[in-house]
Amino acid sequence: MSSIKIGNTSWHYLEKGTGQPVVLVHGFPLDHRIWLNQLEGLSDRFRVIAVDLKGFGQSQSAEAFSIDSMADDLAEFLSQINATPCVVAGLSMGGYVAFSLAVRHPELLKGLIIVCSKAEGDARAAKEARQTMADLATTGGAKPVADQMLPRMFCQKTYDARPELAVRLREIMESCPPATIANACFAMRDRINRTPDLPGLEMPVMIVLGQEDVLIPQALGLKMARSCQRGKLAMIPNAGHMAPMEEPAAVNQAIADWVARLD
Repeated sequence: MSSIKIGNTSWHYLEKGTGQPVVLVHGFPLDHRIWLNQLEGLSDRFRVIAVDLKGFGQSQSAEAFSIDSMADDLAEFLSQINATPCVVAGLSMGGYVAFSLAVRHPELLKGLIIVCSKAEGDARAAKEARQTMADLATTGGAKPVADQMLPRMFCQKTYDARPELAVRLREIMESCPPATIANACFAMRDRINRTPDLPGLEMPVMIVLGQEDVLIPQALGLKMARSCQRGKLAMIPNAGHMAPMEEPAAVNQAIADWVARLD
């Protein structure tokens, strides 16, 4: 992996290929490893960059952060590695960061891909659940967090046919430092509702959803796509919340076809 310094943190990333930069931003409590199939499958056409956000993966840091501060750090990262204008694809929490980046630093983006994520902020019950999960990580570490999250990450077909994916995802989750889990819970809890910002986004936006994602309803994905000036919805069959891992060929095809048509 390569690394650069952003503030007090060394941001680590994997890069492969040349051409239009496509930057992949992981979810919670994950790291760049969820995108390995995209690094391999897209790098024959694009410059593909999978980054570990501050505190995650090899970008170790115990400093607190917000979704907006993470977006600002990501903007600095993109500038330092000369990856602008780029297409940013963010999954789940990474989608929150990507939305913030698009609002705060639109000049850096050629296109925005939101994968299994949403623009809405947390409702009261969700905010309370974030606090509970932060407490769980603080007292019990990453394992009970993984225990709680894993049953909702894949569709049932994936659990039945490819149990090794659940093993792999658990390994990634359990490697996340408890302090980072807590920091991320607070950042997600306090994030801004970006729904009012969608009509003002001038760059093309693609919403990618797993057809069987129990966390992001299809109706919400369609609403987000329709709210954007240049929005599109791509539905991935036989996939839940981790569509890039579950159905990598379909996700790669959706991304490649869409990016190739950007003006």
